[in-house]
Amino acid sequence: MKKFILLASIVLSAVISHAQCAANFSFSVSGNSVQLTNLSSGTSYYNWHFGDGSASQAINPTHSYAAAGTYDVCLYAYYSDSVGGFCADTICQSITVQDSTTNTPCDADFTYTVSGNTVMFNNTSSGTSANQWYFGDGSTAYSTNPTHTYASAGTYWVCLYSYYDDSLQVTCEDSTCYQVVVQDSLADLWSFRLKEFELYPNPASTVLNVKLDNMPTGTYASIVDLVGREMIRADLTSEITEIPVSELPSGVYMIRLMDAEKGLIGTRKFIRR
Repeated sequence: MKKFILLASIVLSAVISHAQCAANFSFSVSGNSVQLTNLSSGTSYYNWHFGDGSASQAINPTHSYAAAGTYDVCLYAYYSDSVGGFCADTICQSITVQDSTTNTPCDADFTYTVSGNTVMFNNTSSGTSANQWYFGDGSTAYSTNPTHTYASAGTYWVCLYSYYDDSLQVTCEDSTCYQVVVQDSLADLWSFRLKEFELYPNPASTVLNVKLDNMPTGTYASIVDLVGREMIRADLTSEITEIPVSELPSGVYMIRLMDAEKGLIGTRKFIRR
């Protein structure tokens, strides 16, 4: 009789100590594939039902669906031992998967056109559905092809963050940045003078002549190589300025006319022969 009482107390203890089962899981989706992470507690056995007729008894299974859609994934988790201890719990979650062939990568890119202190952006991104623009002056925009006007001339890093959002999660994302130089809006007044911005001879061997009528005080020419290094700087003090170029290595250069107050006036290419 004493042995029976002892056995009964052991069985009762096992049932009580495992009376709290909690089934739970998280998941991550990549195209048509789902990675399931078991977060259950107080359990030791698992039956997964993926909503498409498939099942698994693995702890953390990965499942690939044959077609895009929304599936109810259920986890039946339970505890059972040799002396009768038992508890069970079930949880189901709806999971949306895409066709793997439509899960294309994102590519963020854009072009732009500058007019004075206003910049017009053309979004050329692919595989994306939403955009965030950062104009480098603290301003932002969410439109596809924004136009932005800067308060002052300068050089700004403009960045586009572009991503695809299927309403459930961001499935791909990309970003790109370009350095944009803008002028004061008054610099538009220089546009007609660019026709009078002449270089000769071009190609040049010893001297390059720069001609520009009606220039303001502080105008200068900056000659840079193709990687942006300034090689020569010369003040323009008359309608025609001679710039010695004989010490430059042969090659292609850019000459930029700069206004000390308003920035870049114009750019021309010349060849040192």
